[in-house]
Amino acid sequence: MNLNLGFFHSSFSFVKRESQYGFLATMLFVTDCENLIFFFFQTFIYLFISSIRAFSLFITYVCTNFLIIHLSAGVMANALDEWMSSKDEFYIPQVRDDKKPKAGLAFKSLDETYKFYNDYAKDAGFSVKISKEKKKKETGEVFWKRYVCFKEGETDETWRKKKDSESTQIERERGNVCENCKAKLTIVYDGFNFVVKTFIEEHTHPLATPSRVHLLRSHRGVSDTKIKLVKKFSNVNIPLYQQFELLETQAGGHESVGFIERDLRNFERDEREKIKGHDAEMLYEYLKSEEDKDSDFFFKFDTDNNNRMTRCFWVDSVARKAYTHFGDVVVFDTTYNTNRYAMIFSPLVSVNHHGQTTIFGCGFLSNETFDSFVWLLETWLEAMKAPPIVIITDQNQAMTKAIAQVLPNMFHRYCV
Repeated sequence: MNLNLGFFHSSFSFVKRESQYGFLATMLFVTDCENLIFFFFQTFIYLFISSIRAFSLFITYVCTNFLIIHLSAGVMANALDEWMSSKDEFYIPQVRDDKKPKAGLAFKSLDETYKFYNDYAKDAGFSVKISKEKKKKETGEVFWKRYVCFKEGETDETWRKKKDSESTQIERERGNVCENCKAKLTIVYDGFNFVVKTFIEEHTHPLATPSRVHLLRSHRGVSDTKIKLVKKFSNVNIPLYQQFELLETQAGGHESVGFIERDLRNFERDEREKIKGHDAEMLYEYLKSEEDKDSDFFFKFDTDNNNRMTRCFWVDSVARKAYTHFGDVVVFDTTYNTNRYAMIFSPLVSVNHHGQTTIFGCGFLSNETFDSFVWLLETWLEAMKAPPIVIITDQNQAMTKAIAQVLPNMFHRYCV
């Protein structure tokens, strides 16, 4: 069987070319019938191979374009995010122009400058802190000063990581305080006044609302009037949390008090630090003033070689008068020694005809020795002039010996 190979090659080239462009030959004219079967078989093979190749090229084209579009969209999104993150968002306070600092504005003193800027900050919604200042070497006077927003600067990430790695205690999460805020006020002394040199009002963080601005540090402070009122509350033993509630009621709300409860606790802590080391002197002065006001008030102090208080006793006129009526039975107990000075509180008490506790005198002792109890009982008898009939104590051996020596003719009983 003679095959017309030239015809087959030309026919195949035609079909292959048409299949690559997506067109298929629908009619073929074959003149040699003997080669018809072989021709169709050969054509089918070439068409099948060409179709697979065309389909693969189509899939490759679609996938490639999809990846290009997807990657382009991702790159554009990342670029947009970087641009948005690098773009600074500023918050400008909405404050009246007459309350805003301006370049060239003059102040007579640093206190006046700080007050003006802090008042502006309160209206704006941020807190003020002092950044830097420069002084003259000859006189030490300030000639340049800068006030900034409390969120000025950046957090030291190295310090934070080191702290987190060394800390074993779980701490409460806190927000970022430093947010690289650029708001500031710079003043220069021109020989007569402090003049505003630079003023930047834009902030890089949201500002506090009027209902929360009173919580910011530079806008909190316990005034002299509030201090006097708090001291009066403390004199009548009102707890601190109730003191703050009273101040809130008086001011018409917590935002009008001017400080928070923690500031009040810090104030009382500072007051205790001031009197630290002078407590005994203050107690002596107080008892002396009571003696001046009440002629029947009695007290006695005892000190060591370093002039430190070791023993103290006092009794007022009311207790001395009550002793004449209800002093037949006295209870003496020294178990109340829970105080920061490790001084033993030693009250002598009884009950009146109403079944109420009556105090016949109080003392502070540095220890529970025989000498200390002897001193206290002798001082008490000096004030009361007469011993009781019965005294009830705990089973303290030093106290028992002291009572046997000072009050030998009295009935002594132990409490159960």
